[in-house]
Amino acid sequence: RFFQRARWDDERRREIEAHIELLVDDLVERGMSREAARQQALREFGNRAVIKEEIYEMNSLPVFDTLSRDLRYAVRMLRKTPGFTLTAVLTLGLAIAINIAVFSIVDAVLLKPLPYPEPDRLALLQTTTTTPQGTWQRTAQNGAAWVAVRDHVTTADAAVFSTWVSGVNVVAGNRATHADQQRVGAGFFRVLGIEPAIGREFTADEDRAGGTPVVLLAHEFWRSALGGDPSIVGSTIMLRGETHTVVGIMPPGTQTGVRADLWTPLRASTDGEGEGENFAILLRRRPGVHVEQLNADVARLGPTINQLSGYDNPDVRLTYDTVPLQQGLTEPLRRPLSMLWGAVAVVLLIASINLAGLLLARSSRRTHEIATRMALGSGRAAVVRQLLVESLVLALAGGILGVLASAVVLDALKTLAADAMDLWYPIALDGRAVAAAAALALGSVVLFGLTPALQASRVDVRSGLGGSGVRTVAGTASRGIRSLVIVTQVALGVVLVAAAGLLVRTFTHLRGLEPGFDGQNVYAATLSLQDARYRTSAQVNALANTTLERLRQSPGVEEAAISLGLPYERLLNLVFRHLDGPHASDDQGRMTNATYVTPGFFSALRIPLRAGRAFDERDTVTSPGVVVIN
Repeated sequence: RFFQRARWDDERRREIEAHIELLVDDLVERGMSREAARQQALREFGNRAVIKEEIYEMNSLPVFDTLSRDLRYAVRMLRKTPGFTLTAVLTLGLAIAINIAVFSIVDAVLLKPLPYPEPDRLALLQTTTTTPQGTWQRTAQNGAAWVAVRDHVTTADAAVFSTWVSGVNVVAGNRATHADQQRVGAGFFRVLGIEPAIGREFTADEDRAGGTPVVLLAHEFWRSALGGDPSIVGSTIMLRGETHTVVGIMPPGTQTGVRADLWTPLRASTDGEGEGENFAILLRRRPGVHVEQLNADVARLGPTINQLSGYDNPDVRLTYDTVPLQQGLTEPLRRPLSMLWGAVAVVLLIASINLAGLLLARSSRRTHEIATRMALGSGRAAVVRQLLVESLVLALAGGILGVLASAVVLDALKTLAADAMDLWYPIALDGRAVAAAAALALGSVVLFGLTPALQASRVDVRSGLGGSGVRTVAGTASRGIRSLVIVTQVALGVVLVAAAGLLVRTFTHLRGLEPGFDGQNVYAATLSLQDARYRTSAQVNALANTTLERLRQSPGVEEAAISLGLPYERLLNLVFRHLDGPHASDDQGRMTNATYVTPGFFSALRIPLRAGRAFDERDTVTSPGVVVIN
């Protein structure tokens, strides 16, 4: 009835009139005139206004009535000061917008459970390396670790996969396109808990050396690049110049820790690629198995893995356990995202303190109004409630603006984050983000609204009524609060400005560094040689020589060269040893980064040669090995 009071009031009004008319009719029958009878009936019935008020109260919810009145009054008061209202809403809205945008990324990456059945049972094998210099963990594993887990772990279902993505050429029918390929072992999707939407995943026979070439397609790639034809399952496509049979299509939105368009068998072994730490090992705990049991099962494999790896260094100790899959996949992102989240939280805190200062200043001009309300019987609690409702209106308006603006901020952050962090997570504004906005808005009310409301309610009624209306609210105490607000705001601002200044200084420093090469008018093209046409060095060399010859003959081209990658990219990590000189006894060797380039690379980038010579036509597949060091 609270939400239908107009109908109920009208019904009760007609009912009261009906009672009065019955009394009038009765008195008229007794001989009274109708005018006199109506006057007598009204006296006998009583005060109609009081009765209507009692009925109105019966159909009321006092809390909602009070809040409704406070809301209407708050809106009127804020409309009277449009400059203040606009400043407060914009300040709070922008602060909430960047917080929602960053929260959406943090939520998608660090907080939301992974999109797999029972994701808490999924883990990655983790190696802890302990040396005299320190301790660190890694999830990258070699082929020996996979063989040991595959053959000896009984508390979990396991699969091996590569976290690297490579670009490959795909030809299906009359369609040719480029795709991102990830290699995974047999049972990988089964361990994740994902079944192909069409077809099946790889078998153990396909995931071994010499197995049948097969491929699984991502649903999005199948629809966009291959037309979404379900009959493609069971047919063949050309992948890297080789025929592959399509055995399945994965469901929409399948996530594997990287951005992949298709998957092929990894065929992990302890040789070649398996000699290095190029794999990751996924484990799903069996039902009823606790994390401690799985870790104990994995830990006892240490000697087996080290023996298979041929590892024997008394100064370095390797131990093995597991790390939750989400933590293992997001470890590189946790620190930067946490720092970013903390920074924008400080921005919201500064905005709230700024609004608190504005409300304190505003309340000092409302002394007369507040004193008048209290003189008419309004208690301190009612004044505090009214001022908090005004803050709530500002917060709600700021929250709505923040939700609307956060879409723009999020798009910009996603663009930056995708380049800087290689995010593969689906990130979007959703119900959780809106709930976070509501929580931020309500929390900001406490931050910027409570203290000014409490201070304003301490007004002295007599001085407030007798003053000009612009006095301070509570004298020395109010000045102390305002001083504290200003000091806090400046202190937090200094922290952010100092951090931002250091980041700008770092950016400027890096921009001003001499890169060691001249990148002006230099263009780069990337292609993949993972193709059956380029299995041998002779085939690769023929392609390189023909390509470079035609490029150098092109008008406007001064020099052309081929390299494994571009400057600043980490390419190969190799161990080197000194064969002569003072370090010749260094048997352990040292690690360095290396790349392969063709003659002309240094002149194309105008990298100066300090000593010796650059590569030239003398350096062939049959000549002694040579190297240029930085």
